[in-house]
Amino acid sequence: MTERRVLTLKHEGTERRVPIDVPTVIGRSDAYYRYTEDDERPDRLDPDAVERLARLNYIKLCSEKGVSRTHGLIDPCAAEGPVARDLSSTNGTYVNGRRLAAGAGDAGPPATLRAGDRLTVAKATFTVELQDVAASVLAARIQTQRRAVVAADDAHAPRARDLVTYLTERKGFSVRGSRGWPATIAAVYQLQAEAQDEGVAVLTVVGQARGDELVLEGEGLPLAKLLPLLARIPGRKVLALESDGDPSSIERIFAQLAFEDMLLLTVTGATRLADSFRGSIATSGLEQMKKSVSGESPALRGAFDQLEDGLDALLAADTNALEVAWVKSYVGRLKLAFGDRRRGDDAALSHSLRLGSTTYRF
Repeated sequence: MTERRVLTLKHEGTERRVPIDVPTVIGRSDAYYRYTEDDERPDRLDPDAVERLARLNYIKLCSEKGVSRTHGLIDPCAAEGPVARDLSSTNGTYVNGRRLAAGAGDAGPPATLRAGDRLTVAKATFTVELQDVAASVLAARIQTQRRAVVAADDAHAPRARDLVTYLTERKGFSVRGSRGWPATIAAVYQLQAEAQDEGVAVLTVVGQARGDELVLEGEGLPLAKLLPLLARIPGRKVLALESDGDPSSIERIFAQLAFEDMLLLTVTGATRLADSFRGSIATSGLEQMKKSVSGESPALRGAFDQLEDGLDALLAADTNALEVAWVKSYVGRLKLAFGDRRRGDDAALSHSLRLGSTTYRF
């Protein structure tokens, strides 16, 4: 049975837990900060090390000055087991009271992390928790944090059924279908109650874009009225829109009003999956869909520009952190817009979908 080692940091003051399932940089920045000669300290890392670190996952632990912007690195997947490294931080990274050595132009040497170890960064101390979990159990755990609503009108009902099947069977979502705005708003309220901070909530709308409104059953709802409802859903939020009209006004308003933990995925024109994709959708064509989005197979680019393409690229089986790196190289009908508004410091946890990072406040 395939197992994965799950590493969690438990904050000793609040007992809140920070899951770390991929190599992750911790500090007081949610992206790699490139120091310049004008900064209070020049970057002590070599350019090659900087580029490697810039591509990793980031967790912003706190904003106090004692924490360096890019303070340390935790790798739960290292060959020798979970390890911590110092990234030439000003005040050091400590394991069980011992300061970790800094590296010369790169991350410092690894220090093995064991269950019960105490990791200290500035004034914050965390207890290391380790658990070996079967891959199937981990996938099931991740799926319990996935909720979705697929909204449509009668004219788009067949397409909505395709999307419900896809999200349920391929991505492990618990999905509600709705017709018209009254039923959809009620379903969004259910998302507010059921979604989790570490999870993903997807609202898929298959209808018409009319200026700044989304139209279902002839009734238009301004996006500016929908966004506050979505903002109150915990965790990462994706609004997936397949519209008969031009969604450019929707995209512009979303970028202005949405928070950084919200993402808009749009495609113009109603489409239906070919017969080979219906039912369980467990066909080899899905691999072609992935290659179309990722650019792995340029000849396929544009061949499968549907919402399923974007959702397949965003959502992996083993994590609820959304993958957005493919957007830079993608050329096709799908468009992504990120919210720019930041959550205030009163939020205990927030995500930045554009940066692929998470901020914890203790």
